[in-house]
Amino acid sequence: MLAIAFATALCVVTAQAGPKPAARGAAPPAASSVAPAVVMTGWSQAIQTPFGGTLRVGLTVENAGTTSIRTVHVVGFGVTGLELAGHCWIAGQPTCDASDRSTPVVDVAAGTSQVFAGDVTATIDAGKFQPIGLVEWTDAANALHRTAVAFPVIEVAEPDTFPPGWLVFWATGLGFPAVVALVGYLVSRHQKHKEAAAQRRADAAAEAEQKRASRRIEEMSVWRLMLRGSHRDAERHYMPIASAAREFLDAMDDVAKGVTRPYDVREYAALRLVLLHHAMYDMAVKIGGFYFKHRGGEKLAAALWGLFVRFGMRVHLKEDDYTLLRSKVTDGLRSLREAVKQPPEKTALASLNASLTTWQTAGFGPFDAMVHALRVIVKYESNRPHEIWYREVDRFPNGDLASDAAAMAQAATAPGTPADLANSLSQVASDLSAYATHEAAAADERAKMYQQEGT
Repeated sequence: MLAIAFATALCVVTAQAGPKPAARGAAPPAASSVAPAVVMTGWSQAIQTPFGGTLRVGLTVENAGTTSIRTVHVVGFGVTGLELAGHCWIAGQPTCDASDRSTPVVDVAAGTSQVFAGDVTATIDAGKFQPIGLVEWTDAANALHRTAVAFPVIEVAEPDTFPPGWLVFWATGLGFPAVVALVGYLVSRHQKHKEAAAQRRADAAAEAEQKRASRRIEEMSVWRLMLRGSHRDAERHYMPIASAAREFLDAMDDVAKGVTRPYDVREYAALRLVLLHHAMYDMAVKIGGFYFKHRGGEKLAAALWGLFVRFGMRVHLKEDDYTLLRSKVTDGLRSLREAVKQPPEKTALASLNASLTTWQTAGFGPFDAMVHALRVIVKYESNRPHEIWYREVDRFPNGDLASDAAAMAQAATAPGTPADLANSLSQVASDLSAYATHEAAAADERAKMYQQEGT
C-alpha cells in the first residue's frame, strides 16, 4: 500500500524516438541529429487504494544527456475511473514538483530531473485503472519531441457499506441479541452482494478479457490523448503531402504518355514537384517529421522520401532552382504561377523543366515507385488512428505496395545502377514488402475483431 510503484515509458528516449532527419525532404534549419537522452518514468504513490481514497500520481523527466531540454510540459493526461483532487493541476495536467510547487512549463538542465505530480481520488467506481500521460519538450537543436508515458495500474477496492457494530448497537437500542442478529443479517447481505458483484465481474472478464488486455492502453493513449494531435497533423501536413504526390505522379504520367492539355504539361509537372517538395519541407520545419501510429510506417515514409531527394532531386536537378521556387509558395499552385512570371523565377522554372525532362528520359521508374509508395503509406497511416472511433478498418493497399517494392527491387539489379543506389533500393524494397505483408494480416485481424464486437 505504501510502496511507490513505477512504470517507465519508452525507457530512454534517444534520437530514434525524436525527429527523423530522413523525413525532412529539403534540409530544414540546422539541427543536431542526436536528441538528448531523456528518461520518462510514470509513478503512483500506491497501487491499491480504498474507494474514496486519495493518492498522488505523476511522472519524472530525467535529462541524462549533455545539453538542456526546454519547454518540458505535460500536454495530455488521462485518469479514467479517478477524479482530480487538490491544487496540483493546470488545464487538467499534473503540474506540482517534489516540493508541491506548480511547474506547468519548465526547462531541465543536463544531469537534472523534473517532477510533474497531482493527486487523484477514487470516487467514481471500483476496479483497475491506469493513468496515461503525454509529454512534449524541445531539444537544443530546436526539434520538438513527444513521448507517451504509461503509469502503474491502480486498483480501487469496492466501497464498504457495512456499518460499524457500535453504531448498530446504540442506534437500535435492541440489546446484544438483536445486534447479533442484525449483524449476521448485514454480514450475510454484504457477503452476497460481494459474491454477486464478483461473479458479474468474472463473467464479463471471461468474455472480454482478451480484447480489454490488448486494447485498453491503446484506446486510452491514442483516442484520449493522441487522436487530436494526429488529426491536426494529418489535416495540415499528411493529407496535403499525399495530394501533392498524387498530382505530381499524374502530371509525370501525362508527360510520359504525351497527353495534350490546355497548358504545358512538362511545366505543370515541374510546378507540381515544387509543391510536393514544399509540403515535405513545411512538415519538417513545423512538426519535425512523420508521427504515425505505426513506427514501421514512419521509417518507411522517411526512407522513401530520403531516397527520392538524395538519388533523384540532388542528382538530376539543380537545387537552386527548386529551392528558389519553393520559397515563393504561399498559396499553393496559384501563388507559384504568379511567382514564375518574374524573371528570376521564370528562369529557374525553365531550368527545372529541362532538368526534369532529362531525368525522365534517363529513367524515372524507381523514383515513380518511391513517390507512389510514400503517398500510399501516408494516406493509410493518416487514417489508421480513426479505426477506434469508426470500429472499422480501411482496406490495406497490399497490392499497390507490392508493385512498388517489385519495381524498386528490379531497378536495384538493372545494369548501370550505381552501387549505393542499388543497395538502398534493395533494402527499402525488402522493408516495404515486409511492412505490406505484416500490416495486411494485422488489418484483417483488426477487421475481424471489430466485426465480432459488433455482433
